Amino acid sequence: MNRLIPELEPLYYLRDFGPEDASQFDAAVSADWQKITGGKIDDNSLLTIFLCLATDTPPKAALSKVAARNVIRKVRADGLQRQPVLVFIRAFAPYQLQQDLEALWDELFPEVESALSDPSDTALDRALAFLKENCVVR
Repeated sequence: MNRLIPELEPLYYLRDFGPEDASQFDAAVSADWQKITGGKIDDNSLLTIFLCLATDTPPKAALSKVAARNVIRKVRADGLQRQPVLVFIRAFAPYQLQQDLEALWDELFPEVESALSDPSDTALDRALAFLKENCVVR
């Protein structure tokens, strides 16, 4: 090994990456995750955060009724974006949760999009009921 490293060093960028570096990264990601989620990890709170991100709204673990109606209007005007949520999960979620969170969002995305985009729900009643059932609306 000692003879191999000097031979390979000019050809590759070698980095000494120890477990302590990974621990520092995990701690930073965890701190950001805690700050954004407020420590809430239940599906309803996470879906509320995901919905905010998907509508380019500041992420919150709970919405007021007024904010929920604004999110519905935003979905109807601009659509729902899948990618910002996936970027958020990959950047801030603890590594061990990422796959499950991506699966949760992928599973719920079509249902959320359909429920919030229904043009026949002109008073937003069904969309708001959907949010109350699946998100945190106060």
